[in-house]
Amino acid sequence: MATAMTASQPQTETPGVGTIAYAPEDIVIVGVGLHCPAGDQAFALFGAVAAGMTCARSDPHMRVPTPDGQGDAPVMVARSDDLLVQEPGDRLLESLMVALDNAMAQAFRDGEDPGKCLLYIIVPALEHKRGAFIRGEAWRRRLEAQGVLPETVQIRCIPQAESATGQMLELLRQWPDQGWDTVIFAAADSLVDALTCQELARAVRIQTRVSDGVLPGEAACALVLQRKNPQADAGRGLARISALAIAGETHAGEADHRRMQGLSQAMTAAAQHGHLAMEAVDSLVLTLGTDTNAMLEWYQVETQLWPSRLTEAEQVAVALDEQEAMAAPEPQIPERLNLSLCLGEIGGASLPVALALACERLGFRYPAASSCLVTEAGDQPVRGAVLLTHLPAAQTQPST
Repeated sequence: MATAMTASQPQTETPGVGTIAYAPEDIVIVGVGLHCPAGDQAFALFGAVAAGMTCARSDPHMRVPTPDGQGDAPVMVARSDDLLVQEPGDRLLESLMVALDNAMAQAFRDGEDPGKCLLYIIVPALEHKRGAFIRGEAWRRRLEAQGVLPETVQIRCIPQAESATGQMLELLRQWPDQGWDTVIFAAADSLVDALTCQELARAVRIQTRVSDGVLPGEAACALVLQRKNPQADAGRGLARISALAIAGETHAGEADHRRMQGLSQAMTAAAQHGHLAMEAVDSLVLTLGTDTNAMLEWYQVETQLWPSRLTEAEQVAVALDEQEAMAAPEPQIPERLNLSLCLGEIGGASLPVALALACERLGFRYPAASSCLVTEAGDQPVRGAVLLTHLPAAQTQPST
């Protein structure tokens, strides 16, 4: 297999520079591969998230002091029990290989030729302790030996940036000039290793059996993307990437005492560039984490995008004493699928796993959803949103 692996810094960085949005032309997700504590099938993850299940379990080997100083408690983690290797780099690669195998089998089940193909893998950055365990050359050899990738594939192993949405946005912008036929957008990350858990514990941020906090998780996902004509190729694919947007957030992690607007701006921009009103969005996939600041940030987003208020006529009537004061109606917020409550914090894998979950939601018809807005948030000063829309069904030809 003739492959090339490169490790380079992403080109899209947005440290507080406002909002950037992009509407790609006819980019369709045609295959999804997944590996996480909820299983290796997207429908299993969808079922777990929709049912409110959590993969959190107490770790029998790690205990940390409780925040009140009255003793210690087991650390909670969301670990994939089928991974037998413990070294972080090996766990990531094993998980990624399962995801790639499933994605390629789904996308090319009929033996189609992927053509000019790029495998773009987001891995933990070197600033994280687990990032030091990524060995690019060893990964390349293992991926070659797996035998599921085309012989001419180009492999890029890219460190996680401030926003995976920004990395995907830049990649899709390059597509027309690069002439790819297939792009595999993949990521693997794991926070369940002892070094990462100890780091979270020292910052008094890790979730334990008796206290809230960050739930370390792990996952890998591969999305097979192709350019298709929505009309000519109707029914071929899982979802269309209608728009992506990123926005700076200068107060990341400070939702308990600062006003945050980055995520609501990114979500609004993605919907607008996808020619969809925010009130028309059917479903939301959230990746906001499990700690208090994440929950407070989402509360701010809800009040900004779906405010509870009277109509203009009702406000005027109350102001003129023509009508008694009344409670504002409850806002109509779309259904929410909170990935983090199920899998915990999965780092750089959050966006592709959330997109896989969104694809499964769009394929579920009871009730039907034609649009899904995927969010990206975290400790970095950038927020992201990706709008996926349902593909038209294939038209059957009338019999003669």
